Amino acid sequence: MLKRLFFPVIIFAILFVFQPVESKPQSIQKPFPNSKFDTIDGIRIHYRIWNEDVGQPTRKILFIHGFAGSTFCFRYLYDTLETLGYKIVAIDLPGAGYSDRTLDFNQSHSSRARFLWKFLSALEPEDTTGWRIVGHSMGGGAAEAMAIMEPEHTDKLVLIAGTIFRKSNNMTGTVGFMIRQKKIKKFMVAYVDRNVITYKRFSRMLKSAYKRKPDSSEVLGYLTPLEIVGATKPVAPTDFPHVIYRHSCYRGYPSPLLQP
Repeated sequence: MLKRLFFPVIIFAILFVFQPVESKPQSIQKPFPNSKFDTIDGIRIHYRIWNEDVGQPTRKILFIHGFAGSTFCFRYLYDTLETLGYKIVAIDLPGAGYSDRTLDFNQSHSSRARFLWKFLSALEPEDTTGWRIVGHSMGGGAAEAMAIMEPEHTDKLVLIAGTIFRKSNNMTGTVGFMIRQKKIKKFMVAYVDRNVITYKRFSRMLKSAYKRKPDSSEVLGYLTPLEIVGATKPVAPTDFPHVIYRHSCYRGYPSPLLQP
């Protein structure tokens, strides 16, 4: 029993050691030359399009970023696919990137999938050509849900290190319940804002991923949208538990809560 409680106790300890720190409000009107904005279900969404005016594109492809991501994440793929004749759409999910920060949106995979299909229908109301849907990390769950929801409009499903959770396990369910508590969520958001969303931390993470030292434009590409006020609050109850779980496993600390 004590072993089962060890990991949640550690999380509580981390949460309450750090006091809340609010990010400074920012407003970025046009982060990229091809940035566009639309309003779906009252939520202002940021997205980008390549080959928008191509009459008959070779294929259509939608990019869905992961946790702490944005349209910036797929930057090395856009030019090649554009040259190949693809019509490319990349979107910042509600609460992420340069889209609205809202606490009213349901951040479940199925809710994100419904929202994205509604967005694509508004973008191309008369085009029934199937989409190639690419989901990275946490975006993989939304991509999978989209393919299941509307298979007739899905040409292919591509998961890049996709995180697929059909049902919350004991670990993610317990942590998710904890984070949904108002005071705990407040401290968790403060911890992430102070200790994760920093130039130094992102520089380290990118160095580990790239196997080289990232330049400032690469670090700021990820960091800038996360510094917008309220960036971490919308996804705290849904995505944080999976991030904590994966982090604990990568560090070699499988939670005893996963055991029967």
